[in-house]
Amino acid sequence: MNRTIKLFTASALLLLGSVSAFAKDTLNAGERLAVNQYLQSSNGSYKLHMQGDGNLVLRNAASSAIWSSQTNGKSAVRLDMQGDGNLVLYTSAGQPVWATGTNGKGANRATLQDNGDFVLYTASNQKVWSTNTGGTTPPPPGTGSISHIGTTQVWDADGQRVAVAKPANT
Repeated sequence: MNRTIKLFTASALLLLGSVSAFAKDTLNAGERLAVNQYLQSSNGSYKLHMQGDGNLVLRNAASSAIWSSQTNGKSAVRLDMQGDGNLVLYTSAGQPVWATGTNGKGANRATLQDNGDFVLYTASNQKVWSTNTGGTTPPPPGTGSISHIGTTQVWDADGQRVAVAKPANT
């Protein structure tokens, strides 16, 4: 009986530890997200999911997509915050399918902020890359597009962002 209780307690602690590992807001250099793992903003309003279809998707509290890597179907299985400052999606064969292009720029962490912006920062808190989604929410399904910080973003009827257009001079 005593052994059963200890085993149950150890199993429960292990499970709690693994669940809490998913509920953080920052990936530090050398850390990664695997399929079905996510980052969550500290206020709980936003989640960045590494989906099973290979797409990295940022969703708001209503579960509407506000940003994605546009990599669904490209077999990405992990998101790595590399020591060189680059954030990269890789296949199981180690092939990159998407990256921020920030290698050599000093980024040492990627943080999902409480305003919905996913940002790469240096050790001195300089922003080197961002999804530019701070405060962005998609329009209601079927309403089309919105403009935000010099971009036009278009969603489909399911709230999935399908297009982003930037003016030529940006």
